[in-house]
Amino acid sequence: IERKAESVVRRVHFRHKRYGWKTYSVLFEFLNGTEYIKRLTEDLYMKGFLSNLYLRPSCYRCSFKGNNYSDITLADFWGIENVVAEMNDDKGVSLVIVNTLLGESVINSLTNRMKVKAVDFNKALQNNPSYFKSVPRNALRKHALKDFTNMPFDKVIDKYCGRSFVSKCRRKLFKIIGG
Repeated sequence: IERKAESVVRRVHFRHKRYGWKTYSVLFEFLNGTEYIKRLTEDLYMKGFLSNLYLRPSCYRCSFKGNNYSDITLADFWGIENVVAEMNDDKGVSLVIVNTLLGESVINSLTNRMKVKAVDFNKALQNNPSYFKSVPRNALRKHALKDFTNMPFDKVIDKYCGRSFVSKCRRKLFKIIGG
């Protein structure tokens, strides 16, 4: 990306909201004043990331899911439009889960600096399955990682996340046989 921009990256936003929260974008700002911006469905890195193609191994078996090891848990409030529709501005709303009395104290001390709405725990988590379970390992992950060693990044992403008939068949086949 730096080569194409002929400049060094100054800042990266992986969830820029220029086009809204649900179709967030990847934005690179360069020292020369130019920028690269692509919606999540157009950016190569995000295609692989959202396909769980190259996450860390711990992401597939996170031991912290559903456990309250912290005073508070912060998350994106997916499904806000179904729980507190008036807070949905398509810019993203944070879900704050208070796990301890200390966490409650901290949140209470900050309520004058943010807009807060108490909601039912179960309703808040209806569209947030990541709270309880890890993401599934992509069946093609092992093959993609091997291909990354000898193929250009864009070719690997097209091979494993592309829209071509062959790419779609490859994904379907690996889901059936378990790769």
